Amino acid sequence: MLMNLRNGIIKISDDLIIHPQYSFEDFQKTRFYEGQDDARVISIKEPQIIDGRKYLIDFIFHNGEIYSVFLCNIDEELPDWEDLPRQKEIHDKILIENGILNGCQYGWGNIVSERDPKSGSCTISIYYLV
Repeated sequence: MLMNLRNGIIKISDDLIIHPQYSFEDFQKTRFYEGQDDARVISIKEPQIIDGRKYLIDFIFHNGEIYSVFLCNIDEELPDWEDLPRQKEIHDKILIENGILNGCQYGWGNIVSERDPKSGSCTISIYYLV
């Protein structure tokens, strides 16, 4: 399963398990910390496998607490930004397969499949309440 919907936990790797109370201090203890600043978007350099799928992962902290996690599935090689509609379809399908309603609110936050043509990106976005 992509993530635990009951408690908002997503396991990215054995030492990077994000949950609603996850802090920048927690992140600093992982092998992924490379001196990043918690005031900027943090990108994991290497693709990560979650539930058998390969993702590029970014996240944002707000006041030292996790605010959002962005997953971009890269199992299919899509030629360029013009394929954003296809990328969004892939992300929508992943949510459906995991029993996640796009935009559904949970006690810890929400999950949406988003397409941003302005930035040329498409992600599964997890937003935590802060």
